[in-house]
Amino acid sequence: MVGLREIGGIAESANPTPVAERKSSPPDKVATVRDDVQLSRDATELAALVGKIRESEQQDKVHADRVAGIRTALEKGTYRLQEVVLKVAARITRFINTDPKQAT
Repeated sequence: MVGLREIGGIAESANPTPVAERKSSPPDKVATVRDDVQLSRDATELAALVGKIRESEQQDKVHADRVAGIRTALEKGTYRLQEVVLKVAARITRFINTDPKQAT
C-alpha cells in the first residue's frame, strides 16, 4: 500500500518507485477498478440537516434586513401597514358625516 505525505498539499508517494522498475501485469490479468461510495443513513440525515441549517441562516439574514428596514421606517414615522390604515379609515368614516342632507 502506498502512503501519502503532505496531505492537503500536493501528494507525493511515500515509496517512490521509478517507472522502469515497476512490474506490469499481463493484459489478461488487468484489475477492474470501481469507484463506489455508500453513505450511511446517519450521514445522509446529517447532510440533510446541514442543508436545513444553511437555509435557515439565509432566512435569518432576510428577516434581519426586513426588521432593520421596518425599525428605520417606524423611527421616521413613515411605516404604514395597509391593514392598519384600512381599519383606522373604517373607524374614522363612522364619525364623518358623508350624507349631505344630514349636514344641515
